[in-house]
Amino acid sequence: MLVREPSVADRFYPADAERCRREAERFLSGAVGNGDLPLQALGGIVPHAGWAFSGAVAGRVFAYLRDHARPQTLVITGTVHVPEVVYPSTMTIGYWRTPVGGLEIDCEFASRLVETGAAEDNPNAHRREHSLEVPLPIAEQAFPGVYLVPLMVPATVSGVETGRAVAEVARSLGREVLLVASTDLTHYGPNYRFTPKGVGAESLRWVKQENDARMLDAIRRMDAESLVGMARECKNACGPAATACVLAAARELGVTQAHVIEYTTSHDVVPRGEPTNFVGYVGAVF
Repeated sequence: MLVREPSVADRFYPADAERCRREAERFLSGAVGNGDLPLQALGGIVPHAGWAFSGAVAGRVFAYLRDHARPQTLVITGTVHVPEVVYPSTMTIGYWRTPVGGLEIDCEFASRLVETGAAEDNPNAHRREHSLEVPLPIAEQAFPGVYLVPLMVPATVSGVETGRAVAEVARSLGREVLLVASTDLTHYGPNYRFTPKGVGAESLRWVKQENDARMLDAIRRMDAESLVGMARECKNACGPAATACVLAAARELGVTQAHVIEYTTSHDVVPRGEPTNFVGYVGAVF
């Protein structure tokens, strides 16, 4: 059997099974008020930074989804940090191992998606990519036994057509799906070669209230078509096509609005002197 082994365990999240399980459950214990959130949820958006920075945000999203969704299959999309992946890529057979167990690939769903031409079967593309791997142990704790369709969506495409294909496959198979995108927002600071507002408090304010706010507004409106262009111009998301993919799929399945339930930055989570290098994180459900 083809097995995708953990690549960044012990760097981004615990490799030890018991510690990983405890950490995931701790993140899943974060309370989320219902408010005007959907009683029946179809998916969400989570970050993929190290758990010390973004695990609580991902946990709140998966905790809400656990209480408001009953999926058979998790379709999780992520951005591409590894070279030479220029087309949406999935795995049509195999198993995705995690420290707490693993998830079996939904072979039928993934194969149908490849047949549409919206993605290619490229398991090697997933071997070293962390954008899907980091949130999956938390997702697995929230949804034990769920099947998996991993889908890397590079910003060389808009993600919208792939999302429409995901929705069509879900409809044709009668599959109850959970649609989750993995993205971080603005990567700010000298380490990321992006300092339009210098460093310090003003740069943090600008990222939170202006640059990331533009992306959050588009997410709320489910404006999938604008995300890749906006991210290219504003550098306010590393996974715009992955996010556009799930928003487009959710729209095709009847969702009209997304709800941001958490927004923070790595500086807010782990302050280290004045704001210099930091990343934005969003948690959303729809």
